[in-house]
Amino acid sequence: MIAKDFAGYLVLYYKYRTDYKVEDILKGKWDPITLGKIRTASLDEHLSIVSLLNGKLSELFTECYLTDAYLTKLYDYMVYFREDQDSLTAKKSHGKSRGGS
Repeated sequence: MIAKDFAGYLVLYYKYRTDYKVEDILKGKWDPITLGKIRTASLDEHLSIVSLLNGKLSELFTECYLTDAYLTKLYDYMVYFREDQDSLTAKKSHGKSRGGS
């Protein structure tokens, strides 16, 4: 019974996702046909549309967060590398000035 209910839900999920073009809506692209479908949709369909929009936004926010975390860590490594290079350069030039005197 649970599998049958889930299968029915999944069919509706894919139908609503294609009928209401959620990804296009989030890109700011929609056509009068899609708006008409949304306008005449039942309450259950409206809730499904909101759920689809929420799910896609959640994916996008997660992707953005992970990219930001990656870039922050990369920047930290670059700063560490630069400081390490600066200290190595200072040691080399300090050693040359001692040896050259």
